[in-house]
Amino acid sequence: MLLTVIASAPAVARRLPLPAVPDSLRTPAARADYILLHFYDAMAWDDTAAVRDRALAEQSFADFASVIPHAGTDALRVAASALSEAYMRDSVACAMFAALCMQYLFERESPVRNLDACEVFLGEQLRLGYPDTTRARVMLDLMALNRPGTAAPDFEYTGRDGAVHRLSEHFGREFVLMFYDPDCAGCAAAMARLRDIDMPVVAIYSGAKCDVWERRAVVPGGWTDGIASEAVLGDDELYFAPALPTLYLIAPDGSVELRDASPDELLRVR
Repeated sequence: MLLTVIASAPAVARRLPLPAVPDSLRTPAARADYILLHFYDAMAWDDTAAVRDRALAEQSFADFASVIPHAGTDALRVAASALSEAYMRDSVACAMFAALCMQYLFERESPVRNLDACEVFLGEQLRLGYPDTTRARVMLDLMALNRPGTAAPDFEYTGRDGAVHRLSEHFGREFVLMFYDPDCAGCAAAMARLRDIDMPVVAIYSGAKCDVWERRAVVPGGWTDGIASEAVLGDDELYFAPALPTLYLIAPDGSVELRDASPDELLRVR
């Protein structure tokens, strides 16, 4: 199995050598588990300068994260626990590592984004008492929402026809649910990317700028365009929406297929 070189990691950073996988481990999954569990064996944890070396830490974690999709959940949990405890020994490195976890496992731009793995690491940081436990707890609560396979929460919205509708009216067919803001450049770019997608799209603005939404339609023709209460993404927090646009793929039975997906992910489905 080859490791992907992560483009966003420092181009000239030192990196940890890959552990030598025993020949007795034949399957890709078993080999990935071993690499994950032994990835940091060569790290000089007693060397403060090495542990605090941002470039080394970033390149190493980017490489480590590229193995995660190939390994099992149990191996990830054991490796995450050991790695989090190791960084916990140094307060400066600890804060740096917490930031790297979010940068590589949570941020949409990361090529190794993995929300499930991010939850595992946040859980370890909370257990160990990392500096910002409040943020870790809030993020864990947020990421618990709308896991694939769970029911998509129903809510009311007002359509361009002036009538009140419910999201559940669209159940019975597969469709894209998009949360957007009419003044959001990123939302406009996502709409342009998905303009010709071969499935229905329900675009919802959940916010306070009612006059802006009413006077300026930005949603492509043929899509459902609605405005919902701010509470959907605010006080009620019905959906995981870390930034706009947020895209979901909803199954015909009303369950979540994909959450916080990219336009390219949705286009690959079709």
